[in-house]
Amino acid sequence: MKLAQVQSRCECEALLFAEVSEAGRVVEGWSKKGKNARELSPATAMNAGSAQFQVGWLCPECGRNTMRSFFRGALVYREIQAPAPDAPTSVAPTS
Repeated sequence: MKLAQVQSRCECEALLFAEVSEAGRVVEGWSKKGKNARELSPATAMNAGSAQFQVGWLCPECGRNTMRSFFRGALVYREIQAPAPDAPTSVAPTS
């Protein structure tokens, strides 16, 4: 699978990131503000089939819905190895 990373800033100055597939779907969205750790930020892509598309995030820092436009021709994709469907996953026991 090939993914590209897009980023923008929210009005609250949090950095918003999203991993976008070649098909135009958001695989993962997250944010960072200051030196804080990476935090889950739900994101979705709109108009995925066109040359210019939008990504919308729900900023976990301030609660705003932020939408930004991106040009597909400017994205740089990198190959990501997807785990095999029958590969065992290890789950650490909880105590």
